[in-house]
Amino acid sequence: MIQHPSFRVEPWALHETALSMDVLAQTESLFALSNGHIGLRGNLDEGEPHGLPGSYLNGFFELRPLPSAESQFGAPESSQTLIDVTNAINADKDAAAKIMNEELKRETGKSLKPEVLENAMKRVEFTWDPIPSSLRESAEDLHAVGFLRQTPNITGIYQLDPLNQVLEGKHLPSVKLEE
Repeated sequence: MIQHPSFRVEPWALHETALSMDVLAQTESLFALSNGHIGLRGNLDEGEPHGLPGSYLNGFFELRPLPSAESQFGAPESSQTLIDVTNAINADKDAAAKIMNEELKRETGKSLKPEVLENAMKRVEFTWDPIPSSLRESAEDLHAVGFLRQTPNITGIYQLDPLNQVLEGKHLPSVKLEE
């Protein structure tokens, strides 16, 4: 358990009473919002300062029944279908923003101002692509400022075969590592 003067802990509640830079990354993790479908780290709206910025999107499943003429012991009664949430969000960012804001309000009791969310959605692109160049640039920046002692080597960090199999099955373009 993190015991720090910036946090007031109560049963079923956690409050940050002051911004403490020495535990910023932990604060972002503690205040992350996720419901199994979308995860948002508890980063500041301004984007800076940050410990580890990010929004994490997970494919999620919808249950559909598997009807059978007769029920059999141990036979599945339902199946899961992957919903293309990334496509749905990109197709209608306004609707996605509304859903995210409703979830945020449900979880925290507060929602974001529409103009804040609208501005954020303009700056975000939802993609399956892990964008290796961004990881390489971040690693190089961390080395340049002294957070990493050795020159980073991220060769082989991405295994894109499983992702590309799913994309191929959905007739979507595959993701390739840039040379």
